[in-house]
Amino acid sequence: MTVLVSGGIGLVVVMAFSLFGEPAPESDAAIAAVSERYSVPIEGAQHVDEGVIVTRNHYPPSSGDHYANPSNYGVFEEPVPEGAWIHNLEHGGIVVLYPCDANCDDRADEIRKLYRSLPDGLFGEVKLVATPYDRVTSRYTLLAWGWQEDLDEFDSGRVERFYRDLVDKGPESAR
Repeated sequence: MTVLVSGGIGLVVVMAFSLFGEPAPESDAAIAAVSERYSVPIEGAQHVDEGVIVTRNHYPPSSGDHYANPSNYGVFEEPVPEGAWIHNLEHGGIVVLYPCDANCDDRADEIRKLYRSLPDGLFGEVKLVATPYDRVTSRYTLLAWGWQEDLDEFDSGRVERFYRDLVDKGPESAR
């Protein structure tokens, strides 16, 4: 009788995973990374004219005054202006910053591969902007509204964990 009950429970678990999908596997580094994330004070959220230079207290910014139009989501090899991607953060998007050096194409390709596997946000698209940025001290910087995580190496598990934890958590629910 015990064997039948145990087998029945096991069958239910297997069926649940096949119906709802197994959780995304995460590296130990991705799980530990949550403790390496840190909050950054919010520096406002007003719209400014495109091209206006805004002085900030924290670089790279994870909030603050920004342009009226957000960037398209995607992986870019040419820099996206701060004022555009900060607006994406306000809408709950995630930003990946990376310095663009001789390996710019390789870095963008690495991020692009992950981008294609990320789940859609609330508005039916992956809400991630990856852009070259020269004011970072780490090889990769992950940003969400009021949050930052720095990576010395690209770790798709950590980026995915950051994305899943913080996408659509900005102060505006929008595309």
